[in-house]
Amino acid sequence: DVCSQPYGELLPHDYADATCTLPKTCKDCGATDGDPNGHKGGTATCTTQAVCETCGESYGELIPHDYADATCTLPKTCKVCGATDGDPKGHDWLDATCVAPKTCSVCSLTEGEPHGQHVFDKVIETVGPKCSAEGYTIYGCSAGECGLTENRDYVARTAHNLVTINEFDFVSCIECGQTYRNITTIVTTGNGDLCLGCGEAECVCSVIVEWNGYVKPTDPEAITAGEKFTKTEVPEKDNEALEIGKGLIKLVSETEATYTIVLNGETTIEVKGTEVVVDLYKYESVTSVEITSDVDATVAFYMILR
Repeated sequence: DVCSQPYGELLPHDYADATCTLPKTCKDCGATDGDPNGHKGGTATCTTQAVCETCGESYGELIPHDYADATCTLPKTCKVCGATDGDPKGHDWLDATCVAPKTCSVCSLTEGEPHGQHVFDKVIETVGPKCSAEGYTIYGCSAGECGLTENRDYVARTAHNLVTINEFDFVSCIECGQTYRNITTIVTTGNGDLCLGCGEAECVCSVIVEWNGYVKPTDPEAITAGEKFTKTEVPEKDNEALEIGKGLIKLVSETEATYTIVLNGETTIEVKGTEVVVDLYKYESVTSVEITSDVDATVAFYMILR
C-alpha cells in the first residue's frame, strides 16, 4: 500500500454453492466452476410442469394426455384433465328381434320395442315317420334368441308290419307292438247302423282299429235255432274270471244267420252273417246277454284286458 504495486499470491475463489440454474459462483469476482445442479423431483402432468423439490420452480415438459378410448357417446377423453380429442364412435346398432328391441352391441343401449315376428326357417331336426306317428320337421325361430320351435312338413305314417296273433283275426305290429283287430262288421242298434270299431255311422277305422290287451276265448257254446240263449256271466277258464261286459262275442253258423241280441234286457242289436263279432265293451255296463238265432249257431266269449 506504499507503491500501489500488486504483490504476493492471489487468494482462492470464495464460491457460493451451485444451484439448480447456476454453477458454483465466486462471491468476489463472479467466476464460475462446473455446472448447475439442475432441477429435480416433482411430477409433471398433461397440464402442469413438474415442480423442483429444491427450488420450487416449475420445469420440464408436459406429459402427453392419458386418453380413455372413445365410447358410443363420448370422444377420447383424458383421464387426468378431461381434455377430449376427436368424436364419439356412435352406437353399433343390432336390429330388433322377435324378443329384443334394437340394441347397441357396445354399450347395450336399447331403442324401440321387439318386433315380435317369429321366423321359423331354421331346420333343427327332421323326425322320420313311423307306423305309430307321423314324421315332421322341427323348425326353430331365426328372428331372435326366443328358443321357440314349430313342427311342419308332416309326412304320413308308414304302414304297420302286421302279423296274425290268434284265430280271432287279431294282429300285432312287429314294429311298434300295437295290437289291432280287422273290422268289417257293421251292427244295427236302436240308434242306427254303427261300426263296431269306431262307433260311428260311417266307419272311420280305415280297416283296423286299435285295441289294447290279450284276447282269451271261452269254449264255443251252442245256440239252437228259435231258442233264447242267455248269459249273465262268463265262467272261469284257466282260473281267470271273465267279465262279460269287457269282452266280445263271436257268432258262427254254417249258413247265414239273423241274430237278435238283447243287452241288459234293454238294448237290442240285430246282426246277420255266418261269422259275426259284437263288441260288448261299446255298450255301457253289460251284465246280461240274450241271443236268438234263426239257424243253429255257436257263440264264444272273448275277454279283452283293457
